[in-house]
Amino acid sequence: MQQAASVGLSADEVLNAEPLPITRAVNYAYLWYIRKHTWQEGLAGMIANEVKNASSAVLTPVGGGGSERDAKNWMKDLGLTEKDVPNSIAHSKADDKHGKMFLPFLEQHVAAGAEDQVLQVAKESLELRAVWYEGITTAMEKIN
Repeated sequence: MQQAASVGLSADEVLNAEPLPITRAVNYAYLWYIRKHTWQEGLAGMIANEVKNASSAVLTPVGGGGSERDAKNWMKDLGLTEKDVPNSIAHSKADDKHGKMFLPFLEQHVAAGAEDQVLQVAKESLELRAVWYEGITTAMEKIN
């Protein structure tokens, strides 16, 4: 709520916000992946998104991972401080750990010959993320 308050939103506005149709659709797609694929494939899809959000040496030249860039953009564009964006700051620090903590389970439990399918689901999960972000961008453009 603190981050929302820093941009003038009330708790009621946040808790009762109607999700964008694309957000609902992508969440349903992720739920389908979890239910209709092996747990290893579902986990790979989740890990792919965590790693995409995580800051790493590879992503430092482009401003860090998704969560870190979000935090920096909120601060730069809206004149906020780290104190104003606690959610983004927390995610920027946690996403790297989240991605790495589950990799050993995939290494241990993905059967020989199943690697390609697991990687395919991870790829599709990142494609869903891209569709979601495109939908958010389109909705934002309609506001301006």
